[in-house]
Amino acid sequence: MVSYPTIADKLGISVNTVAKYVGLLEEHGLIATERTDVITRDGLKRNGCLRYTILPIQIAIDQFYERQMYAAEVAAERQRVEQRRAAYEQKRGEAVC
Repeated sequence: MVSYPTIADKLGISVNTVAKYVGLLEEHGLIATERTDVITRDGLKRNGCLRYTILPIQIAIDQFYERQMYAAEVAAERQRVEQRRAAYEQKRGEAVC
């Protein structure tokens, strides 16, 4: 378990950059993060560092293919709508003449 400031210091980058890339790694299914707690000497419960878990690569591959399929479906639907709109416009233009 390592904090963002520790990672940033070791890599020579900003804490915001670390947070950005950790978020991207999570988004792409390559890692999972889990919040931890720390009990102080006074018995108070405080936030600890994140626990990072590297996920099996197959999860990331599956998510990638799911995103690609979704993008292809959206593009195909846009194309169908555009074709219908063009056909409608053509019929409407012929009806006016």
